[in-house]
Parts: sequence; structure tokens; C-alpha cells
Amino acid sequence: MIDLDDLFVRLVPNLSVNEMIAPCDCGYSVYIKDELPEDKKVEALYHAYVHKKNNDFTRSDIQDIEARAHYDLESLAEFRKALLEAREMYEC
Repeated sequence: MIDLDDLFVRLVPNLSVNEMIAPCDCGYSVYIKDELPEDKKVEALYHAYVHKKNNDFTRSDIQDIEARAHYDLESLAEFRKALLEAREMYEC
């Protein structure tokens, strides 16, 4: 199961990168470039999720962190499905 409850996502206009993630008191703040197409926003969120899942905030080798954060298409498809299911739970 994919746990998204501790990711607080903010769309930021003119962000200099596609996505950033930082630990916060309640979990993780994820900043995503607002100008990205929807499918790229999902990929950016998944990239941030993988950083959280890998506990990359305790590591120092940036090359290793980024290499581990890249994903296979099957995992991304599973993540997209989980996002759709989560959205349905919160719709009125």
C-alpha cells in the first residue's frame, strides 16, 4: 500500500526545479512546479514519494540518492492508481 497521508503538496509558480521535498513537523512538504502538465506533476510527486520511502534525508551522496529515486514504469503506474483511489476517498 502506498501511504500518502504525510505528504503535504503545494503547487508553486515559477519554481526553479520540477519538485522539492523537505521534512516538516507533520511529515513532508512537497513543492511542485505549477506550470508542469498534470502527468509531469504526478511524476514529480512520485519522485518525492520515493525520496521519502527511501529515507534519503539521512544520506549525503547526492548521486546515489538521485540514482535510487528514479523509478520503473510499473511502480509509477501503481502510484498513479493509488492517487486516483485516494482522490476518490476525499471527493464529496
